[in-house]
Amino acid sequence: MNQGIQQVVGAYVRLKNVTALLEMKAHRKELLSRALDTDQFSLALSRDLCRQDLAAIEDGVQDILKGGTLRGYVDHIKPHTIAGWAQCVDYPEIPLRVELYFDGRLVGSVLADRYRQDLENADLGSGNHSFQFKPDQHAFLAAELIEVAAPDGKLLHGGTLKRTTAASADPPLLALNPSP
Repeated sequence: MNQGIQQVVGAYVRLKNVTALLEMKAHRKELLSRALDTDQFSLALSRDLCRQDLAAIEDGVQDILKGGTLRGYVDHIKPHTIAGWAQCVDYPEIPLRVELYFDGRLVGSVLADRYRQDLENADLGSGNHSFQFKPDQHAFLAAELIEVAAPDGKLLHGGTLKRTTAASADPPLLALNPSP
């Protein structure tokens, strides 16, 4: 990982300057879109470095959002999909990363950046705050506890599923226990 970008991102996170991070992100995306190979020259290394920078910048943005007021709801937790919405009230149009845990182990994360009309109708900004995660079905069915959390580690409302009986793909064997 590029130490220079880590230091710059770290400084902006300490300053809580999300605008600067978003500008850096837009710049790296622009560079990435222009890094095209030719017959004589490959820019694969430049693309890889841009992708690493983008990952570091996104981590910085999420670190800032962690300190904000977060809200969200898990609509459903099913073997084929886990879906809901999440938003940082302080930066309402910046997508929030949602983390998914099976038996306390992080199994994935997803950005809450998908559009839903009902969210826009509820005055939740542009409505681009929903998420959908497709879990590994075997891991889903093997897990006794499934949790959906915001970046600050707090569970989203409705974000806990605890098995009440043996694992099965049939929804009646699952019990949804919303967290407070």
